[in-house]
Formats: sequence, structure tokens, C-alpha cells
Amino acid sequence: MQSAKKNGAGALLLFSGGQDSTVCLGWALDRCERVETMGFDYGQRHGVEMECRLRVRNEIARRFPAWASRLGADHVLDVASFGAVSDTALTSDAEIEMLASGLPSTFVPGRNLVFFTYAAALGYRRGLHVLVGGMCETDYSGYPDCRDATLRALEQAIRLGTEIPFSIETPLMWLTKAETWALADELGGEALVDLIIEETHTCYRGMRGQRHAWGYGCGECPACDLRAKGFAAWQASRAEAAQRQRHALVVNLVGFRRGRVDCRFHFCGNRLCRCRGCRRFGICQRCLRGCLVSCGLCLLLNYVLSIQASLQRSDLVAKCLQLSAHFLRRVG
Repeated sequence: MQSAKKNGAGALLLFSGGQDSTVCLGWALDRCERVETMGFDYGQRHGVEMECRLRVRNEIARRFPAWASRLGADHVLDVASFGAVSDTALTSDAEIEMLASGLPSTFVPGRNLVFFTYAAALGYRRGLHVLVGGMCETDYSGYPDCRDATLRALEQAIRLGTEIPFSIETPLMWLTKAETWALADELGGEALVDLIIEETHTCYRGMRGQRHAWGYGCGECPACDLRAKGFAAWQASRAEAAQRQRHALVVNLVGFRRGRVDCRFHFCGNRLCRCRGCRRFGICQRCLRGCLVSCGLCLLLNYVLSIQASLQRSDLVAKCLQLSAHFLRRVG
């Protein structure tokens, strides 16, 4: 993850109010001085997302004061005529199913091409030359206009057609849905994750009557399926990481008791460390429970712990101080 404010100029985000575009909103606010949002009413079946996007914007501003000052105007464009042209399960009550083309019936041909073209026209006028979208071709339904090659070609076409160096940023392009959840956690912690669960909408059927661990939706459509599987995978990875941390802590504690201290530059064994301090002075675990005079990190760690473990042994403490001072003078 690159540092905030990479783009001093502003950005214009295609913002639907779903999980992906909300994560992208956090991503853009973390990097840009000014971020404006753009939504499209194209007669989508899940029109509830148009209501959710406003709540998400308000909650972002309320929960993240540092981002609130960067969040700019919101723009909504009525392109119902485009939705009328494309007779799909996303713009009608048709059944959601796989078609002979290998794509789901929710595919709206050219949707992202149209959205980015409109965004470029608005960005041209607003001075926003960074266009951000939540497209992804890792965990996705196969839509051709979500692919990186498509959007790179579109970026070039927009640049040629406007003579402005527009860039299309897709921060989720190569992330799985689990990694998208992880990115949300990295950007805004539990506050952003909770906002995504409670306020965003992704379900193609527009259902918000049932609340799942990952948010609201029917739980069956392709969008819900991807979101649920991603959330489960992310939770599993978090549990695994926590288990590894607990295991590492136990190993380090046990290793210290046995004289094995994992130092930044060396690995202390049962008898003598391979650093030049041990080779020169021959200090072993019998005296210092490991290598006292190895590197600075080992020195501090072993000194503190040896004091803690040997409060009644003033002669050992004195020896520790004498040897560590002598070693620091030699290597300093």
C-alpha cells in the first residue's frame, strides 16, 4: 500500500454504494487531496444502492474526520435510456442465470465503458483527471468490461479524445474478495469494515431484509456469493494469522528459557551465539540465559529478562553490567 496523498490532484470515483466502490472510496480518500463521487441511475434492479450510497458517504464523513475534509461533491447522472437498451437481469425482472455466452444474465454490455466516458466528461470540467473504479478480474463474474486490458484501452481512448492525461485507477483489479476485505481493514480498521457490512449494498436482487455476517442481501445471487465467500476466507486468514502470532510468542518464550534468543542478526543456540561477542567472551546460557553480548537487541532483551529472573543474584547482575559495558566499548 502506498502512502497517502500520492495524487495531489483530485479524483473522481465511480461510486455505486457497494462493497467494492466503498473500499475504493477509502483508498482514494487516503491518497488524494480531493475526492468527488459519481453515481448512475440506469434503471438497475437493485436501485436500493442509490439510497445506500448517500448513507455510506455520510457515515464516511462522520466516522473518519480526516477523510471528511477531502470528500467533495456527489454527482448523480440519470442514464435510464441506457438501461432500457440493455435487456438484462440487472435492469429487469429476468431470471439470474448463466447464458450460452458463458456470462451471467446480469451482464450489462458496455456499462463500465459508458460510465467512465461520462466520468471523463465530468472530470474534464471539474479538473479531476484521476478516475477510480472498483473493477476486478480476480474474483468476478467474468464481465469483459471489468478486465484490465479493456480499461487500459479505454484510458488511452479517453486521453486521445480529450487531450488530457486521464488515468483510470482500479485498486482492486488484482485482489480477491478476501483481500478486498483485508484492504478495507487496513484503510479504516473495524470502523470501515463495520460500515461496509451495515450500510453498503451489493445484492443484485436489491434485498435488504436479511442480515448476514458479511452484510445484507439475498445470499444467492452471484454478487452475494462472491461477497460471502470473500468474507469467510478473510475471517479464516485472520484466525490463522492470530494463531501463528500466538504460536510465535510461545516459541519465543520457550526459546528464551532454553537460551535461544531470536536476535535481529543471529540465532542464539543452547550454548554459544555465533556473534563475535560470544566468540570473544565465551558467555553461555549458564551465566546469562543466552547471549548477553551479541547485538543491541539481544543485549537489551537478555539484560532486562536476566534482571527479572535473577533479582536475588547481585553478583550475576554486576557481571552482566560489567561485560555489557566492556563489549559496547569494544564494538562502538
